[in-house]
Amino acid sequence: MSIYTPDAVTLIEEAQRWHQALQQGGASERAAFVAWIRRSPQHLQAYLQHLALAAEIDGLDGDRELDLEALLERSSSKVVHLTPEKPALAPSPDPSVRARRPWRCPAAVAATGVLAACCLWIYYLANPEWSDYKTGTGEQRRIALRDGSIIELNTQSHIRISSRAHLREVELLSGEALFNIHHDETRPFRVHAADNVIEDLGTEFSIYVRPDASTTVSVLEGRIQIFSKGATQTGLLGGPSASTNTQPGQPSGSYPTQVSAGEEVRIAHGAPIKRVSLNVTEATAPWRGHRLWFDNATLAEVAAEFNRYNARKIQVASDPALLKKRYTATFDAYDPESFVAALRDDPALVVESNDERMLIQAR
Repeated sequence: MSIYTPDAVTLIEEAQRWHQALQQGGASERAAFVAWIRRSPQHLQAYLQHLALAAEIDGLDGDRELDLEALLERSSSKVVHLTPEKPALAPSPDPSVRARRPWRCPAAVAATGVLAACCLWIYYLANPEWSDYKTGTGEQRRIALRDGSIIELNTQSHIRISSRAHLREVELLSGEALFNIHHDETRPFRVHAADNVIEDLGTEFSIYVRPDASTTVSVLEGRIQIFSKGATQTGLLGGPSASTNTQPGQPSGSYPTQVSAGEEVRIAHGAPIKRVSLNVTEATAPWRGHRLWFDNATLAEVAAEFNRYNARKIQVASDPALLKKRYTATFDAYDPESFVAALRDDPALVVESNDERMLIQAR
């Protein structure tokens, strides 16, 4: 006998919502779903029960006469026997009994098939062909893919890579990565970064998921296209692409934005996508010379960049006077002391330092 307690029913409702999210979402939803499954065996059981019930009802209620949401709502306040135990039937010559048995078999077989398929699918999600790569403070890492593509991971970055027969996918969870991609029209290469999907069209490009949750995409060679759920399309130079069709793994309802070599796109959630000319030297400096380029950057922005590479941190005091300070210069990423030394010559600033930090304050 299967008894569905109120807690179990709540989990099945949650499983139903996950099922809907997976149908409409992409890689981020799949990753969140896998995390939910791993938290408890009851989550997996609830999801399997949801799929089995859906398959059973499809066979028994083809005309959709049952209101499942209403039934679940009623069941949340009491114990409901959705599959009550029945006494064993003695052999009966009644032909109507024999006629009913084959009618139930397809639904049972379908449910069993769904359970088996679901188990395989859950195993695939929980043990996918995903490989995780992380870098610590000041560390960089070069990742060579089997297809000849190269990914260079910058300091304090986290990336997940999946390579399948029909699709190559990457999730940039934090930090910055440089991509030199071997283009293959039969196996698209897509990078998921925040609410954006960046697809390679034969190119070299970098993506930086910044601490403020904005994303910068710089194209060094070739072209890319961006699908963004988190930004509006107004303000785009050249406007959105005429094509509005999306493909699996791309955000639904978004316009593709094509970006060519020598261009940089900055995306902030809910704000217009901004396209600017790219300083290629600046874009490649962290990768090929450990140089940091700043163009009219605030003290906080400069400090944040240096802190990605160094254990000894630069701290900026909360003072409105400091917000007016702007800097355009280039520095060695591993030499924050050179920047701080320049600040000591500014009569409006005070710098206090020890072995762990360098604190910048207004005088």
